[in-house]
Formats: sequence, C-alpha cells, structure tokens
Amino acid sequence: MTLLPGASGIPRCSPLGADCSDPLPSEEGESIYALGESRSSCNRRPFVISFDSVSKRYPEGREALIDVSFGVAAGEMVFVTGHSGAGKTTLLKMIAAIERPSRGSLAVHGRNLARLQPREIP
Repeated sequence: MTLLPGASGIPRCSPLGADCSDPLPSEEGESIYALGESRSSCNRRPFVISFDSVSKRYPEGREALIDVSFGVAAGEMVFVTGHSGAGKTTLLKMIAAIERPSRGSLAVHGRNLARLQPREIP
C-alpha cells in the first residue's frame, strides 16, 4: 500500500509502457499512480483502489475514519489491521460501496464510488 499526500493532491502519470505525455483517462479524466512518480518515471502500476482524504462520521457522531489517504496498486497484497473500533470494517464496506464516505473521495479502478447509482451496486 502506498500512502498518498492529503490536500496537496495525488501524483499522476500515464500507465506502464505508455507514452508519458498521453495519460490514460479514468472516469474523472486522470490516472492515479504511486506516490513520488513523475511523468519521467511512468513505470508503476496504477492504483486499483485509492482513498483521498476520506472520512466517515456516523449519524450518532462517532467518527470511524478521519482523513485517510492511501492507494493500492494492481497486484499488490494489502493487510488491514488495527484495534477494535479502528475502522477496518468501515474501510472495507466503503470499498464494496456498502458505506459512503462523509468527506473525501474513493475510487476503485478509476471510478469514483460516490457517483455510483444504487442500481449500479451489486
């Protein structure tokens, strides 16, 4: 897992083997790649899951996640660990589109999950 910068934005470049001057568009028109990459180092795999400043607050006021930013590249193995109540289940429910973030953006395969219509969720 690669941690991303928060408010300063997410590094972007074009995909493996592609011309770095011609980025591969996602739903939002940009591709998201690993932290520290530049257009001259487009040799990384794209993130298949990316959280950018994601927070989740439940109606009773409990905050499960606060300003979480990270990316998971294609083929990367990730473990989610933490104490009871740390937000592990909430994080996984957000990836599955069972829960929605209160703030921030979450994308899976370049698709912003906040823009999914209920009928698009399996």
